[in-house]
Amino acid sequence: MKKNILFIIILLSMMQAKQYKNLGSMSKIFTEKIIKQFHRLKKPNKNNIAVFPLDVSKLKRQQQSVGSALNNYLISKLKATGEFDIIDKSSLDKVLKEIELGLTGLSSDKNPNTIGKLASAHIIITGNISFIGGNYIIGLKASLVETGKIMVSEVYTLASKQLNSLATLLYLKPKSPMVAGFRSILIPGWGQFYNDKKLTGTILFSTGITSLVSAGVFAYLINLEKTKGIESRKDYDNYYLE
Repeated sequence: MKKNILFIIILLSMMQAKQYKNLGSMSKIFTEKIIKQFHRLKKPNKNNIAVFPLDVSKLKRQQQSVGSALNNYLISKLKATGEFDIIDKSSLDKVLKEIELGLTGLSSDKNPNTIGKLASAHIIITGNISFIGGNYIIGLKASLVETGKIMVSEVYTLASKQLNSLATLLYLKPKSPMVAGFRSILIPGWGQFYNDKKLTGTILFSTGITSLVSAGVFAYLINLEKTKGIESRKDYDNYYLE
């Protein structure tokens, strides 16, 4: 009986969860909701935000990279807004280490809210990921450190097949020089867009297109001159040999 009730609860959660095609669109919507609530607070100076590693303990080892990919996405989207100062993972790890060593007087308290407070965060983002019926079930929550009040709480589903195509994998993979280089080889400027350097990407893309067009025009002119030369030679031969 208990198993049936648990199955129904999980099924209802999946039905209510919002369906998204990739982590990018999901992160964007979640970030927009955080910004909306942040503006309602009318405390622009309290904008330090910490994104904690998502709990992926319920996933298989080969699936756990989805958690780090989503973390990277959230941080990237939050940075892009210009609204927040991101507290990096090294700062959170430092606080956690101090707690473990008993340097803070809170030797047993590893609650994200406590860690966030010690790291001078005003807002923390936590979450977890599970895998049910071929779908990733992703729960995300943004909370105020000072009061513990939840700003935004959302549950999303992401079909595992959405992570299988090469284009999606390149898009979801944590940003790295290898991926940026691969994109730049394919299309000039694409690597810069990948690294959120839109101005540089636009310049390189424009330069690449200009170079391509110039090369095409140059090749056409060379070919045209060769054609004229051949025709002139034929006319010369015909005139003097006849």
